[in-house]
Amino acid sequence: MSKLASKFELLWKANKGPQLDKEHRFHPVRKFRFDYCNNIAKAAVELDGGAFIPGGGRHGRGLGMVNDCEKYRLAAYLGWTVLRFTTKCLTAANVADAVDFFNKRIRQAVRDEGYAV
Repeated sequence: MSKLASKFELLWKANKGPQLDKEHRFHPVRKFRFDYCNNIAKAAVELDGGAFIPGGGRHGRGLGMVNDCEKYRLAAYLGWTVLRFTTKCLTAANVADAVDFFNKRIRQAVRDEGYAV
């Protein structure tokens, strides 16, 4: 597990975030996966490491960016909201906001769709 993922999981747990699935394959045909997601909230978290590496990490180079754009576009078409975090974005306050967002989406799904949690 990367340092970024470890930090995210620690902050998520500290903020009492809802259960997340790891490496969830969300598309019926493509092999795209979310780093973390909650199916009831229809919301996902993607950790984009390497943003500040000279020459860019996978997410900052041409083909990586193209693939990410396709992945997030397909996710949106399927009704997913994807929250992206770089190393600089992964703060306690930002994760707390994400937990609040996920919890609101779960409450809405339970109310509107009748999901049991």
